[in-house]
Amino acid sequence: MNWLGLRAGSRIQELTSLIKAIALIAFVVACFVISPHRASDRFALPPSLAATKGGLLLGVLLALQAVIITYDGWYFAIYFAEEDNDPARNLPRSSIAGVLACIAVYALLNMALLHVLPMNKLAGSEVPGADAAMAIFGGRGKQFILVLAMVTVLSALNAPVLLSCRILFGMGRDGWLPRWLASVNSGGTPSAALLVVSLASIVLILSGGYERLIGVASFLVVVLYLSGFCALFALRIREPDLPRPFKAWGYPWPNLGVLLASAAFLVATVVRDLKDALFTLVLISLSYPVYFFVAKSKLLRTSTSDAITAPPE
Repeated sequence: MNWLGLRAGSRIQELTSLIKAIALIAFVVACFVISPHRASDRFALPPSLAATKGGLLLGVLLALQAVIITYDGWYFAIYFAEEDNDPARNLPRSSIAGVLACIAVYALLNMALLHVLPMNKLAGSEVPGADAAMAIFGGRGKQFILVLAMVTVLSALNAPVLLSCRILFGMGRDGWLPRWLASVNSGGTPSAALLVVSLASIVLILSGGYERLIGVASFLVVVLYLSGFCALFALRIREPDLPRPFKAWGYPWPNLGVLLASAAFLVATVVRDLKDALFTLVLISLSYPVYFFVAKSKLLRTSTSDAITAPPE
């Protein structure tokens, strides 16, 4: 669908996101309106979870991994700034509105699940939404959740596909990756980069390790967050007079707070999920020699090009 062009990919994202939001809100309303019998101990934790040493801490950490991936799209708009007529105005609005909308939808959805299902059933449920739908709609609940999941997955996959190929496109255009990755088809889509992203995605899907992919991705995402938070401090010090179209409220305390929280999450992940954390750290470490090799090659190409095009004295 993205191969058809920029307009097609953008419209599909808008349409599927709208359908997903409407369907989730409708599900929340149904949970409260068509309310099944609620057990009196619906907020009691299962004995196995409450009694296990470190079980709650580990559970919170594993839940945070999924939460980080869920909210990770808050900054996706930056990858489309070049295609935006007014990014200084639209980027902050898009990021803030997107985060607030996600918080509202997810909070309502969790309240609805807690309203329908007792806590001990939620703790043992692999698909809480399906269990809640079954409690409300009976046998048709599975079909409802299946349709909702299909729309949700389509919308969720389209956004990273849109942005990932633009990262490769930008790196190819700037000389950090082969130039052919910067090729664009008649619809304006970075077709070569899109093909590479699609093939890499298929490889990850075939790996079969969904939970491990979430663990690795969440760790990698927070490492990138941490580098960004540190870069903001460095940029403010090195470029104090750089034009800034919007204010960072309360700076530097919010940035310092999320920096420390990110560092704490990484430390906790290393302690509790050592295997995935080490895999991600090794992956990041291997990227550095590749970066220096590419940077040196890029500098050499630039110097050679300047020497060839320089006018004679």
